[in-house]
Amino acid sequence: MGTGGGATGVLLKNGTWNGIMSDLINGISEVGICAGISLSRYAYVDFSYFFNYLGLVLSHGPTPRIYTWKALLWPFSQPLWNCIGIHTAIAITFLLVLGRYLEPLVFKRENLFWGCGNVISFILSSFLFRCVKIPAFAGRSTKAFCIVWSLCVLTIVTVYLSKLFSLFVSPRREISPGNLNELATSDYDIGMTYFGGLLFHTFKSSPRVEYKRIFSRWSPLKPKECLKSGFKPKFACLSYNTDFDLMLYSLGGDIEHLLTHKRLSVFEIPMGLPLEKNSIYSRGFHAAMSSAFECGLFKKWVINTGAVDRLAKTGILENEMKHQNVDPDVVVLDLMHLKGAFNSFVGGVSIALIAFTLELLLKFASPTLLHFKI
Repeated sequence: MGTGGGATGVLLKNGTWNGIMSDLINGISEVGICAGISLSRYAYVDFSYFFNYLGLVLSHGPTPRIYTWKALLWPFSQPLWNCIGIHTAIAITFLLVLGRYLEPLVFKRENLFWGCGNVISFILSSFLFRCVKIPAFAGRSTKAFCIVWSLCVLTIVTVYLSKLFSLFVSPRREISPGNLNELATSDYDIGMTYFGGLLFHTFKSSPRVEYKRIFSRWSPLKPKECLKSGFKPKFACLSYNTDFDLMLYSLGGDIEHLLTHKRLSVFEIPMGLPLEKNSIYSRGFHAAMSSAFECGLFKKWVINTGAVDRLAKTGILENEMKHQNVDPDVVVLDLMHLKGAFNSFVGGVSIALIAFTLELLLKFASPTLLHFKI
């Protein structure tokens, strides 16, 4: 273990090292418990084979729920709302054309046409009222279309109200930052666990804009303080994955169920055993590692660790920035969810046109053919 502070060791501005690196370079220790493997350290110490990856975990408490009038639009996606609007406009246009121009070819009645206002009122009111009366003087093709249109609207409204009710019971939560880019542009306060300044110097010297923004807002905290502060509104904690596991274990209880956390796919450091440069123990450590590799233990460990590492990088984990024991956000419906309703609309147009065509054929059919059909 390091005796000079700085944990695994950081290269200071004056060219000296602290922590475990300082102990190894100055001959205080011969073997360190662990350190990050990097090219800058190979010039001073030797490393055994890596045995773990050190990564960053972004964690915070439950985000606040959103109460706004915009929740009325949340059950459906934007393309679905556009599709509903287009179908409504098509339905109004179709009824106007059917009543004004087509049906008068079959029935010579002056009051057959509803009027533009009545047609628009019927189509729009069908979304608000379950029962909308169809005028008795309407033609058969108009009645056929109105019946199928009512079925289409009934499906849409029923699905919408069910989703809207779930939003009222369990409103959606604010979107929380899921990576460093989103964290840098968010209004979250940022805390970091401080061990030797590795994170500090990395974020301070990095040319990346998001790193600079995070560094300008961060505050160094002890592990427990960082995790507990994460339950405050708009506060995120950045910590090493090992520290995060220790923090959860030390606090105990069901605290993990109240946290939203994700292992980031950046800033991953391989960890190994540091030894003095040209140490006599280097050969023994390599022999032990090679023996473990030959008997399959090391290979099995690498496969298992690599699988976990791939899952962490791809984000395919059980807790992937999702709230446990909290009602999930309502699924936003898309076009495929209401495909049946839109198919019924197309069917209604087809039925109305078929009914009009049959009426037109019967009207202009010869008396002999008409008598045969009857």
